[in-house]
Amino acid sequence: MNNRQKSFVFVGITQLVWPTNAAAANLLLGKFTFIQLLFFNSIAAVLTLFTITMLTGKLGLLSNYQIRDLPRLLFMSASGILVYLLFLYKAYTITDTQTAYILQRLWPVFVIIFSIFILNERFYKKHIVGFFLCFIGSAVLIGGFTFNIINTKTEFIGILFALIAGMSYALYTTMGKKYNEDRVTTMLIYYLIALLFLLPMILIENAPRPQITTLDLFGFFWVGGLVLGIGDLSWFLAMKYGETDKMTSISFLSPVLALFWIYMLLDEVIRTSSFIDMIVILIGIYIVQNGDKFSRNSKEIQKNYQT
Repeated sequence: MNNRQKSFVFVGITQLVWPTNAAAANLLLGKFTFIQLLFFNSIAAVLTLFTITMLTGKLGLLSNYQIRDLPRLLFMSASGILVYLLFLYKAYTITDTQTAYILQRLWPVFVIIFSIFILNERFYKKHIVGFFLCFIGSAVLIGGFTFNIINTKTEFIGILFALIAGMSYALYTTMGKKYNEDRVTTMLIYYLIALLFLLPMILIENAPRPQITTLDLFGFFWVGGLVLGIGDLSWFLAMKYGETDKMTSISFLSPVLALFWIYMLLDEVIRTSSFIDMIVILIGIYIVQNGDKFSRNSKEIQKNYQT
């Protein structure tokens, strides 16, 4: 299997598990505080990633990390877990889920912007057209044709938190591609660091802890172990083997796939207009994936016309 095939396999895994995040997290937030939820999800992520580290025979690689690596590891843990998820979960609790979901879905666009400045990647016109269509399709898909994302009834702080969450995850993704290191062990360390910071936060919050049921445990391992642990690991592997713009454009499939889980878990009706939005998103993805072909064909046509 070549790198291109590997990238599509791993990004495919993310698109199977990521769309369940919003619906599953909201169900859990009905019982737990946003800090409690991230704490228990992080425990599930650590256990899952530790198991993967053992099964892949990479436990010995943990000894390779030194004190000088700590600032980088702290930054990645803060941007991709603590800031991203704490701000996103909090946004879910103070504004409607659809608004928070749409605004944090801007992160693939920010990945392209950050990649230009941090990774020195080139920017093409296809990015503007393709990502514009993807985001418009995502916004309409979740929020409807009224584009009722920001209004007087929506808490400004919730809007701000969702945007911060999206930008933070974009930075996490960009820097994760920059650092050429083992993805499995670093992901385990990121969540271990997050867990160490969340423990005193839980104590300071001092909120009543609801009784944890078997269903809650399943939810923690679904969101923490599967969506966050395995999902984020697969995303970094997809970015490692694939091209930034193509992988991020595919991530816009999440709102399409999220409809199924929103319907199943939250019992929300799927609108007829959603099918039109799916087509818009797929067109945007196709443009980003095949923009180079359009440019080459246009140049060839122009050259043939001149001759």
